[in-house]
Amino acid sequence: MTEAGAVRLNAALRSRGASSGAETDFPVGIDDASPFKDRRFASSGTTGAFDKRQNMPWLPLLRRSTRETRKGDGRRRRREMALELVVLLAMNGLVWGLIVALIALGLSVIFGLLDIINVAHGDFFMVGAVLAWTMIQYVDNFWLAFLVVPLIGFLMGAVIERLVMRPIENSASLSIVAAFGLSLIIQESVRGTFGATPKRILDPIGLSIPIFDLNYEIYRLFAAAVSVASIATFFLFLHRTKFGTWMRAVRQDRDMAIAMGVPADKVFIATFALGAALAALGGVVAAPITSVEFRLGLDVLPLCFIAVIIGGLGNLPGTAAAAVLLCFMEGLITSVTEPTTARIVSLALMSVVLLLRPQGIFAGRHG
Repeated sequence: MTEAGAVRLNAALRSRGASSGAETDFPVGIDDASPFKDRRFASSGTTGAFDKRQNMPWLPLLRRSTRETRKGDGRRRRREMALELVVLLAMNGLVWGLIVALIALGLSVIFGLLDIINVAHGDFFMVGAVLAWTMIQYVDNFWLAFLVVPLIGFLMGAVIERLVMRPIENSASLSIVAAFGLSLIIQESVRGTFGATPKRILDPIGLSIPIFDLNYEIYRLFAAAVSVASIATFFLFLHRTKFGTWMRAVRQDRDMAIAMGVPADKVFIATFALGAALAALGGVVAAPITSVEFRLGLDVLPLCFIAVIIGGLGNLPGTAAAAVLLCFMEGLITSVTEPTTARIVSLALMSVVLLLRPQGIFAGRHG
């Protein structure tokens, strides 16, 4: 714009302001026509600051869109984290369920064949975990515990059956009292030698695999594989060996089996010993996952009894399936609430099963 044009534009604006009664005594130059001009500084003829609110009406929309985008990203990330937590806890529940199934099988086979409610069974599990920790301290070899500890558990079970349970085998009430006293003796003995402070065993593998954005310990998968292999081996032994056939025969009809020449005394000792060995092996497998202490059996024993009741008393496949389903369910529930609430749900499920189907939800599928 030339100087003459600027003068004419000033005159036109003055005449328009005079006709409207407004004062427009500011000079208009080239910069005055710019949309980035701050009108507050127009009277001085200087270019004012950039007024974002007046001259950029699209900026609040941009800010709002940015905030909404950030909120959307935050909600999406929270959903992803929630999904990762659910998957992680569900996998942990599945792994723990397989370990509990291994322990509960021992409890179920003892009850099904000997009619003994072994409330000391959880302490066999605890002894297995403590022996695994002890072997690391003295031998510095965790893997050796997978071979030695189940043998120790087997021998311990055989001695207990012969000296403690055999004299009272025909009295269910006395067997419960004896097992309870045995549990206290084992706990206090371990407390006196091992100590009352919980111990931790480091991950013996020390590797992990990525699952979503999390690193999942390979040892947990190894523990699940060992549990599955042990359960499968137990059922193969039960159905493919002569001694396993004797065990099933005694469980189905004790008097008939004895009349057919089955050595019942050997079967009784081996059954109790085998149940103790399974619990001890479960303790070795679970030792790097949980804390090792003298009260460890008190945590796992109720879950084993719930699995035995839901699966069916003496029903071995049902007990294993119920243990896995219970722990998997508790893992899912723990992702949205407290672990105590998850255990309450398991107890409520057991109560419903006892009311509606006392023989267990897997009745008719005895192993």
